Amino acid sequence: MEIAPHALLVDDTIYHTLQFLDSEFIVRVCTLVSKQWFSKSLQIALKFDFSEPIPLKIPLPILPSLEEFVFLDRVRSKMNIQKLAQWVSCTTTYNLTELNLSRHFLNDDGAKLIACSELMNNLKTLNLSRNNLSSAGAQYIATSRHMANLRVLILKRNSVCNEGYFSIAKSKYMKNLTWLDLFKNEHVDNEAVKAIANSEYMSNLTYLRLEASDNLEDEVSIVKSHVMRNLTSLKMFCSDSGETAALFSCPEFQCTNLKVFATNIDQRGAKAIATSKRSENLTTLHVNVFDDSLDACVKLIVSSQYMQNLQRLIVMNFSRTTWIDSAELMTSNTNMKNLTSLELTEVGMNDQEASIFGKSELLKNLRELILKSNDIQADGIQHIVNNPYISQLRVLDLFDNSINDEGARQISNSKYLQNLTTLNIGVNDITHEGAHNVASSEYLKNLTSLSMSDDIKDQAVKSIADSEFMANLTSLSLSFCLITDEGAKILASSPFMSNLTSLELTDNLIGYAGASSLATSMYLTNLKVIDLNGDNITMDGILQELLFAGIPPLVIQKENEQLSTKQQQVVDKCLDEMILLLKQHPHTKQAETLNFCLRGIIDQFGLLVIRSRMEEIIDMLFKVVRENVDPTKEETTTHANSTLQQEIESNRCIYAYLDNIDSMVCVLRKQFTPYLDLIWQDILKYLQIPNNQPEEEITSALCFICSSIEAVEELPTAYCSQLIPILMQYMTHTTVGAQRNAVYGIGILAFYNPQEVKPHITKIMNILSIVLDTFGLDANVLDNACATFSRLVIAEIVDFQLILDLFPRFVKALPLRSDLKEFDICYSGLSKMMDMFVLEHWNSASLIFSKLVQGLTLPAVNEDSKKLIVKNIQHFKEKHPVSFEKMIFDSNGCLLEEMKILMEFMKQ
Repeated sequence: MEIAPHALLVDDTIYHTLQFLDSEFIVRVCTLVSKQWFSKSLQIALKFDFSEPIPLKIPLPILPSLEEFVFLDRVRSKMNIQKLAQWVSCTTTYNLTELNLSRHFLNDDGAKLIACSELMNNLKTLNLSRNNLSSAGAQYIATSRHMANLRVLILKRNSVCNEGYFSIAKSKYMKNLTWLDLFKNEHVDNEAVKAIANSEYMSNLTYLRLEASDNLEDEVSIVKSHVMRNLTSLKMFCSDSGETAALFSCPEFQCTNLKVFATNIDQRGAKAIATSKRSENLTTLHVNVFDDSLDACVKLIVSSQYMQNLQRLIVMNFSRTTWIDSAELMTSNTNMKNLTSLELTEVGMNDQEASIFGKSELLKNLRELILKSNDIQADGIQHIVNNPYISQLRVLDLFDNSINDEGARQISNSKYLQNLTTLNIGVNDITHEGAHNVASSEYLKNLTSLSMSDDIKDQAVKSIADSEFMANLTSLSLSFCLITDEGAKILASSPFMSNLTSLELTDNLIGYAGASSLATSMYLTNLKVIDLNGDNITMDGILQELLFAGIPPLVIQKENEQLSTKQQQVVDKCLDEMILLLKQHPHTKQAETLNFCLRGIIDQFGLLVIRSRMEEIIDMLFKVVRENVDPTKEETTTHANSTLQQEIESNRCIYAYLDNIDSMVCVLRKQFTPYLDLIWQDILKYLQIPNNQPEEEITSALCFICSSIEAVEELPTAYCSQLIPILMQYMTHTTVGAQRNAVYGIGILAFYNPQEVKPHITKIMNILSIVLDTFGLDANVLDNACATFSRLVIAEIVDFQLILDLFPRFVKALPLRSDLKEFDICYSGLSKMMDMFVLEHWNSASLIFSKLVQGLTLPAVNEDSKKLIVKNIQHFKEKHPVSFEKMIFDSNGCLLEEMKILMEFMKQ
């Protein structure tokens, strides 16, 4: 036995020890222990899974000697091309056998990097699902000699077309494949399916899954091919009529070893499966029904003498029909006695049929019962959960039924569910009361996975987080639950949530404060997946790295907050990489994505994060914009330059750079003033030709203009004289975003620079009149027009007659429909006009008073805004007491409830 000089452990001991360790730990730590450990580490088959959609926290110390590795980050963020290029060239991964890169959208370039790496020679399993691959990406993989050892290839949910199928079918390097998953790829025709079916290199396949968007007539070529005779698992969803299933009992059906069969069926297919002795081999059957034969299909299957070995049955109904009396047949037939998993999705099961299930011995052996998207209510679920036969149940999925709080109570009180580990009761009209019953149930203390998705709010989150019976949860999904930052903080501070490895809080009301609490929680250190998609936050890439590094977002930053040395290192690393890539490739899809990420950093972390790179970021953004927005720039003439120009035009993404400049303005405020001269003239020149520029760029440029006006607060006169005509021409622009920003810009310019706007006031009022008269006007534009009119009135630069002329259109547009932050300015404008009209235009003044009082009852109006309305009314009362009393008298008859609210406010 070989022993390294001065080694404390023999090689065999190290080798066997390494086999029990995680691949990531081996690469990050074990390879650095000594040469002996490094040598033995290279002999271990490595497996890496980068499929987690949101960060994986790695509680290991950062090792300076591993800076070239993607594993350096405390947070494993989404893989990108640069990280992948680095990773596939890392010599310590040459014995990689399994690689999962699903859901990273690496495109064909990512597939090419993997296929061309000599270090991938030992790869046996490759998962590139959801990576936006085309046929070119599939071809890179299929034709690479480095992929010759592949056993498992998963390319599902991409855009692999015919050419990709042909590449796989014709490649000798694919001959060792036993598992091929091409589920959900687009635009595949019959010839492509035939190519897979008849390829000599596909003869070792035991698992095949296909689904095409087209209705393929030749899907049967798979089951007719002798090449496919070794298949034990076939999942084929192509034609709605289920031609494959219809051949199940025929001699030409070559897949005689199937144990798992998933397909679309009609009554022909159901009969073929039910009457074939081959079905004795089936342990899993998954059938989708698209026509009106659901009841007949289920009856045929459950009454078949050949189904006695079936352990898992999935029936999914995609027709408009429901079963009639199959439930009783299924529960009374002994052919289903060996079922351990039963799924009946959208079959129309109601309480009556659920009660039949509740009395059945069919449930005796079940470990999984999935009854999604049915019509089961509390009465029906009561019969099921109070059946002693369900005591072996591990999984109960009732997603999208109507069990409500009473059904949740029945579940929580069932002593027969003590072995349950997974419970899904999402979309069931459950409130915090039902959630509390579930969370506080001692019978459910063995749950490891819980899913809810109703309006249970933070109150229910507290019930879950405070319950000792929920301490075994490793997966918690609370989507569409109206959870706020407070709910996220409650979860983050719960010791009972310390076993969670997966936390899904999608489509809630969680912002960066809540996300920061989750990221820095002392209890959630085992989390591998945290999904906040659809919340008030962008949890992607670098933003998640900053959050998990403990850097506080703006909403919770303290005054004079400083970064630690380690946090600054994380920031520098992230920003250095982003700035470098944007400088090198400013006009690519990746540049667009990086700009989105940079804007998120600026908006959510502010100067705390960007201060050290502020000058560099501004210079980079200005340079790209100046080079691309000059309308007088000469066109290139050479072929090479022309090609480059076409590439730039197709991926300009100038709007993204403009958006980032806008964000810098919002963060720096008056500190941005010295930089304004460097870009102002370029933007104005660009905007002088409104119909020749991309709409999104015009919108972003005008947004920057508006932010600059607010940040500087008082523009130089020369700037105003150039800007006002440009804003006026965009006030009637056909692009909603441009029109909205132009209308808003005129209003805030009048607020800060009233004397510069005053000479143009007649034209501006005429344009506002046109805007307010426009039929079907966008709500945002309409609200901004109302706010601009109010600002002009408050600035006292509009003649009385002009105000009187536009007033009816203005008051008709109230209340605001979208831009509620402008509520205060509009109602302040109303108050000023009431004071102007009261002596000579009583009806208009009285109408304004009614609008103000009605504003107190609007649900969207916050308390501060209501107090402002009352303050303005009180000011009017002091100035015009007689008129005020008359308005009170007139309004008591038609606005009784509103007047009560007004009086209550005025007493405070």
